[in-house]
Amino acid sequence: MGIVPLGALCFSGWMNTKETALSFSSLVNLARERFNKLTDPRKRLKEEESYPLGDAVMSGLAMFHFQDPSFLKFQKALEDSERKSNLTTLFGVSRVPKSKQMRTLIDGVSPTEVAEVFDDLQNRVSEAKLLSKFRFLGGRYLLLLDGSDYFSSDKCSCPGCLQAKSADGTVRFHHQILQLVLAKPGLKQVLPFAAEEICRQDGVTKEDCEINAAKRLIPRIVANHSHMDLVIVADGLYSHVPFVQLLLGLHLSFVLVAKPGDHQALFEDLKGLREAGVVGQIEREDSQGRRHIYEFCNDVGLRGDGVVKANWFSYQLINKDGKVGYTNTWITNFKVTAQSVEELVEAGRSRWKIESVPQAHKGVLHEINLVAKAA
Repeated sequence: MGIVPLGALCFSGWMNTKETALSFSSLVNLARERFNKLTDPRKRLKEEESYPLGDAVMSGLAMFHFQDPSFLKFQKALEDSERKSNLTTLFGVSRVPKSKQMRTLIDGVSPTEVAEVFDDLQNRVSEAKLLSKFRFLGGRYLLLLDGSDYFSSDKCSCPGCLQAKSADGTVRFHHQILQLVLAKPGLKQVLPFAAEEICRQDGVTKEDCEINAAKRLIPRIVANHSHMDLVIVADGLYSHVPFVQLLLGLHLSFVLVAKPGDHQALFEDLKGLREAGVVGQIEREDSQGRRHIYEFCNDVGLRGDGVVKANWFSYQLINKDGKVGYTNTWITNFKVTAQSVEELVEAGRSRWKIESVPQAHKGVLHEINLVAKAA
């Protein structure tokens, strides 16, 4: 339970192509090469008595590819000769440890070493000249953030478990992961980019959280990918002064959800600015009779003290029957104009691409099999 979950390394189909460097088998081999370099936590074991660490980690990867809900279900399925054959053929695994031993092996692996497979993937995609497919907002890259649970139990726990207490005193132990993916409106595939475990940190008494994980991970992303002009796209959890200050300090652009209930001072100011005629608005009707309404205003205080200012915009979809089909509001450091607001809304709405990943399959490397058409 103590490392980046192997669901974050799950392979599945992307696009059809003859590009063998990014085929399923090629990417599986890419992961295998990385896993074979992992530091083995075991000491002084006889080779004939031990399972290869690479096989154990690849088995974990295969478990998520096959969408098995647990190690026990995974190993039960191996009783089927076809599944066992697929494990050997697709993932090159010859020996699978029993459930308890497999957990022990994987838990001893450094998450930092496992996470290096993300860089391997990005290097492979870059070499294939596919990153350009993700450019948006004038050549920038949208980096979507989202957190989710990947382990939960009221019985099993480890020193790194987060704890959630219910009203009746029941304690739920759980682990979470912060996921980052590259995405582009109009492109249904996403590119897994990085992950950060959300768990109890060594020597820290307070619970870890999604925001703290982001504060650890994003500076590393900026340092490792200084050549990429990244735009952080995230939900309302992130649209508050301390985190916005962090992004601005790292010279990052952002598009963050900002709900009225979370930003009373901001929306109170907008009310006055709207009455003064300062808030811009455009509206258009599509071929289906739906109305698309956009509002925007620049240089608005994010909270009452005005320490940090941002640019605000909103979008509302009114269906032909007059009912609201969608509505949302965001803040950004891009200047919002009548010409740019629609594209910014597209960027903000792209967040569904990470939220809609099926829960059983919701790792950062979901849909990693970048078999892309010739650019």
